[in-house]
Amino acid sequence: MQPSQRPQRCDMQVIVLIGIAIAWSMGDPSLASHLFAPGWWTLLALGGYLLGVGLIGRAHVVLMARAFVPSADRDDRRRAAVAALAENLWLLGGSAVVLAAGEAKWVLGARPADWPLAGTLLMLAPFIVALLLMWMNHYRLHLLMKMQAASVRRDLPAPVTWTRGQFIAFNVRTHLLMILVPVSAIIFANDLLAMAYPHLPESIAEEVRAVGVIASVGGVFLLAPLMIVRIWRTSPLEDCALLGGLAEMCRRLHLRYRRILVWRSNGVLVNAGVMGLIAPVRYILLSDGLLEQMPPEQIKAVFAHEAGHVIYHHIFYSGLFMVVTALWLGLGEQVAGPVLGLTGWQGELAALPVLVAAWWLGFGWLSRRFERQSDVVAARLISLPADQHGGDADLTITSQGAVAFAQSLESVARLNGIPPRRFNWRHGSIAARIEYILSLAASGGSSERIDRLVRRVKLGLWSALLAGLLLATVATILGNRS
Repeated sequence: MQPSQRPQRCDMQVIVLIGIAIAWSMGDPSLASHLFAPGWWTLLALGGYLLGVGLIGRAHVVLMARAFVPSADRDDRRRAAVAALAENLWLLGGSAVVLAAGEAKWVLGARPADWPLAGTLLMLAPFIVALLLMWMNHYRLHLLMKMQAASVRRDLPAPVTWTRGQFIAFNVRTHLLMILVPVSAIIFANDLLAMAYPHLPESIAEEVRAVGVIASVGGVFLLAPLMIVRIWRTSPLEDCALLGGLAEMCRRLHLRYRRILVWRSNGVLVNAGVMGLIAPVRYILLSDGLLEQMPPEQIKAVFAHEAGHVIYHHIFYSGLFMVVTALWLGLGEQVAGPVLGLTGWQGELAALPVLVAAWWLGFGWLSRRFERQSDVVAARLISLPADQHGGDADLTITSQGAVAFAQSLESVARLNGIPPRRFNWRHGSIAARIEYILSLAASGGSSERIDRLVRRVKLGLWSALLAGLLLATVATILGNRS
């Protein structure tokens, strides 16, 4: 469903992932050796970076506040969107400038750089400080969103809000640690393996490295939900009529999971989520605010949307997209580097912004299609009689099901103070999603169009993966022969 506490137009978790990728890439000794040595300019770059975060973040907050008022026009919303984009670009680009201005060389020359993971965390330190400053600024937006929710729900008590400290802690857990902890586990494992490479025969060193990377990424990706449900404040949903109804819905969808959890947010968050590729580590989360403020039927609609992500394997294909883009970028670097006269470190530096753009733009496009398909699953499930099983044969969306799901989307937006026309990078706008579901019901209720598009995307990802692996294998064989 639509995130409720993120003012950025781009998903914050992807921003964190890109920030980590920048720090890890620029920490490569072959690249860092060609960057500036540390000096007074390093401190100047760091100070300018953090000052810019504060100033741009402040401008973003002011422009967003203007865009929240009912009289705001398209220009107000456009200026707020530009400010949000500028803030995200400054977060990422500024951290890269600080690293290039001497921090990368300083970290590599420090003793902790020899310890597994420590060097990467030191590289990330300015970026993390910048995130904390940004969230301090964005606390005002949290209050504005809750005021917006109260203005359209005068029949309810005053909305619950966080203190500034609670707001920052929520963002640290939900957006920073959710990404940093699993990725740190991968980096730690590979740093340990790297310490063993010098002691391995040269003939198998590369193979051991490749196997180690695949094993660590795959293992952490599978087990990450076990970490995340502990990082976030969660507890099991107590036995009640709602739990029984949700369990029955999962049986109808043939959806297996480990547990349904309550996402504790002091009643502030009105949202839901799902995580886990396989049933033993799959969790479905419903926030306490969702359970407290929405009727059971609308909660089931939100739940059905999250179930749609599972039954269509959206989490897996999101990860596959990341792998495929990184694979093809590496192949492109090998081909384009010699043609453009770029050495190894120059090619890596040139490839970095391309990877950022691919993840930023491509993942947003993919995520919005996955959201639309999950919306269809929810509307279709609500359209079915209670004693009928959901499945591929049950593709019809009735007008009643479409309206019921649309009302649940409106409730999520209203309770979170989200303007219906406000575009979200991963989800689109609430209004556009509602219009799409209603148009499907009005045109016969078939979901074939979105299902066909997603099938083609999945086929394209598998084709790109296989072709990339084949080309990488051929390049390796030819390289060994030469």
